[in-house]
Amino acid sequence: MVASNDRLFGTALILAAAISWGTWSLWLRPTGLPSEVTTPILFLAMALGAWPLMLRERAPRWSKRAVLLLIAFGVSDAINVGTFFAAMSVTTVAIAVLTHYAAPVIVALLAPRIDGVHVPHAKLAALLALVGLTIVLQPWRELEGDVATASAGSTADVVAGSAGSTADVVAGSAGSAADVVAGSAGSAADVVLGAILGLVSACAYASNVFLARRLTEDLGASRTLGLHSVIAALLLLPLAGSRLFEIELVDVPYLAIGCLGPGLLAGLAFLRALTLIGAARASILAFVEPLVACLVGFLVWDEPLGWSVVVGGALVIAAGVLVVGPRRATGSQTAIPE
Repeated sequence: MVASNDRLFGTALILAAAISWGTWSLWLRPTGLPSEVTTPILFLAMALGAWPLMLRERAPRWSKRAVLLLIAFGVSDAINVGTFFAAMSVTTVAIAVLTHYAAPVIVALLAPRIDGVHVPHAKLAALLALVGLTIVLQPWRELEGDVATASAGSTADVVAGSAGSTADVVAGSAGSAADVVAGSAGSAADVVLGAILGLVSACAYASNVFLARRLTEDLGASRTLGLHSVIAALLLLPLAGSRLFEIELVDVPYLAIGCLGPGLLAGLAFLRALTLIGAARASILAFVEPLVACLVGFLVWDEPLGWSVVVGGALVIAAGVLVVGPRRATGSQTAIPE
């Protein structure tokens, strides 16, 4: 009963985090700030918000291994975000997001070896969810539009058309450097480069998941989130430069709510869930995020919600159902306690 309750609680935490992440556009799009500015601010705010919570957590188990993992997590998250935004700047958002969301497939393949735990149907579920997201975003449609019109608009507009990519909701990328190169997004070289950058981001995201689970067990969710955020922010702040001064007083409430909800609280929920349900299941359930972003786009931003979102969303939900079940250990390794 305890194992079942922990699994259900972990699943609920992941879904709550993913739903919260899907609302990023509500808080970042109204500011019109580029991702180079919003991302380091987000990391800094999470670090500050996590600080008082650290004082209430259990004593951390510091070790040389924990310090190295923490540094690796901060660097990996900075690479994850940086290459993700770079992919957006050279190709369509759909291609950037699809390659980035290869991460759950990578996690599903590596989890038995790294975590020593096998999640039934995890590989099938990851592929099913990726197919569902492909149907939602329809990258072939965007490429055709770019080729036909050459300068069919900024990447921010493509984000709105594809209704809910993680890139838009996390970074508030409307008006970012992506606008400069959107006209050439249809070229073969840009597609290849963007896909490579997206896959690098996927590998970094997969690394984040495994690193975060181990760190949360040793240091606690608040310390893991807050301390790695300091490292990531310091690495990303130079990209913002003088553009930090573009922030206006009217932007502060939006940024504050975004940093508190989808940033701090959702991040803590995700880290806690990793210790309860494992990396593979958590990463697959996180596919709910772009679906929620689609719904937000439809309800708030008057973006289209066609058959592709319904069909693709059904596949993503089916993938989630496949992995909501007991885990078992692989080989001689011991399963993570449920």
